Formats: sequence, C-alpha cells, structure tokens
Amino acid sequence: MKQWTVSVLCLGVVITAAQPAWADADTLEVGQCLDLNKAVADLQLAMVGMSSEGAGQARQNLDDMRGDLPSSIDADIEALLEVSRKADEMAVPDSDHPMANGEFQKADAAYSASFQELCPDY
Repeated sequence: MKQWTVSVLCLGVVITAAQPAWADADTLEVGQCLDLNKAVADLQLAMVGMSSEGAGQARQNLDDMRGDLPSSIDADIEALLEVSRKADEMAVPDSDHPMANGEFQKADAAYSASFQELCPDY
C-alpha cells in the first residue's frame, strides 16, 4: 500500500511539473521565434528594395516556414505575403505602395499580435 501511495504521489508531481508545457503547446521555442522574426524582417526589407535576396525569395522563405508554425498565425502571414506582392515594382514614395497607404501597417499589426501570443518571452 505504501509503495502504491508513493507511486501515485510521484506521478502527481510529474504531471504537475509537465502541466505548464501542455498549457504552452501553442507557443514557439525561442529559436523558432528568432527564425520567424528574421524571415518577416527580410520580407519587410525586400518590400523597400533593401534586401539582397529580393522580394520573391523573402516571400518563399517565409512561406516555407508556415508548415512548422501553428495555424493561428497562418492568416496573418498570408496577409503579409499578399501585401508584399502588391509592393512589387513599386517604390516606397508611391502613394499606392502598401507601406505608404497603410495596408502594410494593418497587416503588420495583426501579425505582431499573433507573434506576441506565440512568442510571449521574445
């Protein structure tokens, strides 16, 4: 009986210790947060012509990450990708450029909110 009680108590300690990990199942590891942040930063730089890899490659890099990310951020990443497609062949001073007309800021704000939920310690 004593051995069974000790086993149950140990199991309870293990379950309690593991519970925060279960609760945070929808968060990313720090490395994933860094990779995602870099991919979005590269996309932003490409939108203003300041990326050596170009907008198409920056979009592809971000798009390639989507399979490893929770679905909760997918729509926000798609919005950023769509906004960056609209910026192709435009200069930032152009009033139709997504960074000049507010479209980018709206997509970026939604993405940033989702990112903060996935990467609360970042």
